[in-house]
Amino acid sequence: MEDPAIGTRYSGPAGAGGRVPPAHRGCRLPTGRRPALQPRPLRCRGLRALASVGIAIASASAPCIAAAQFAASASLKSDERVRGRSISRGQPTATLEASYDHRSGAYVGGAATAVLAGREGSGLLGTQVYAGYAVRTSNGFDIDLGIAGHAYTRRYSDGRAPRFTELHAGVSRGMFSLQARYAPNDQGRDAPAAYLGLGTSKALAPDWSLNARTGVLIQTSGAPALGGRRLRYDTSLALRRRIAAYELEARWTLGGPDDAYFDAPWQGASALVLSVRRGL
Repeated sequence: MEDPAIGTRYSGPAGAGGRVPPAHRGCRLPTGRRPALQPRPLRCRGLRALASVGIAIASASAPCIAAAQFAASASLKSDERVRGRSISRGQPTATLEASYDHRSGAYVGGAATAVLAGREGSGLLGTQVYAGYAVRTSNGFDIDLGIAGHAYTRRYSDGRAPRFTELHAGVSRGMFSLQARYAPNDQGRDAPAAYLGLGTSKALAPDWSLNARTGVLIQTSGAPALGGRRLRYDTSLALRRRIAAYELEARWTLGGPDDAYFDAPWQGASALVLSVRRGL
């Protein structure tokens, strides 16, 4: 449930994201020539302005046609973090996720994440369902628009059981991606907030890659409810290694501007998260 990762298709809290459905989605250009596989744009949650940009780009060139596909994955993490903050009280988690991509570009999916240890023992942390539309244009842009619903249990870091909905929009090309999301009650805090993020991914060697992303969360109205602030930032740097059907990752994350986002002592601003993921 890592925070929706930039540079991959939508990944969410039950992420974030985190879900990572097929990391690559091949598509066929109008000429019939198949391009090199590239990371899917992340199913990020969006703002109307970015969505309109995506629609304009898509309409400017013919979309690719992709084959329908099912995907499922299982993952283990040393900590479940969203925007640089732990939502699992610093405890390890396990996530199961499944998704379906239709050849039209429509997709649906869901994920469930459990805490594996901790003061209250193991149990369900949260679930997520999502749906949307993604397309790759013939000039190399990946466009993604959709919606996601999140529901947590009281194993969530501050003891609440928040439920909230987010809209997402994203555009990517090559190694760069841009995402926008909007939630009327971000993390169930009765505070409307918008998130803007930028990410990049670079292949270092066969089966090795480096991923970086940074973003800012802005409360759009009401009294400051994001740890007593209206603006927060996060950044992360990850090294990934693929071994057969497994993807290993070491990700350093930083969230700011202080440690009090979830009002708990285990919410350090910086952390190293280790994870392993396998497609099923």
